[in-house]
Amino acid sequence: MRYYVSGLFLMLAISMTFISANAQSHDRGTAQPPTKEAVLTERLVFVFEWILEAHFTQTERVELLRIVEEYSRSARASDQQALQNIAELQQKIDTIPADRVVETRSAIQTQVLKQMRSQPDDPTARLILSVYERTHNKPVTNQPSQPVVDRRANTGIVVDHR
Repeated sequence: MRYYVSGLFLMLAISMTFISANAQSHDRGTAQPPTKEAVLTERLVFVFEWILEAHFTQTERVELLRIVEEYSRSARASDQQALQNIAELQQKIDTIPADRVVETRSAIQTQVLKQMRSQPDDPTARLILSVYERTHNKPVTNQPSQPVVDRRANTGIVVDHR
């Protein structure tokens, strides 16, 4: 995960010309504040939903939270830094000029998918790819075909050629 986040961080930093530090707060409406991991998970969801143009299901969110919690417990400094960079990614996405959003998203999406596909055994990569593929590679459903009008006889009779 740290490689993906570091790569995303680098791509956003390079592709953007205007960066501001507008912190966003989220009112959860609960008596207890959300955990650090829950906040990071929501930020990750925001980042990946934006990049992939896809939405996480509740099950996928729970799995991502589990992965974030695992990284939070890690003693490796690189894992901790990767989580810290996530918060910055959300802020940077929020500051992309409107006229550069499509171009920036496309470039980042291409790189993220390439990175994820190069790590098929990584749980984070598998999760992110499954979110993307579920959204963008929907199986074609059999839609009822429309009746075909046979105009050769110019009778206006509808002939069903299904």
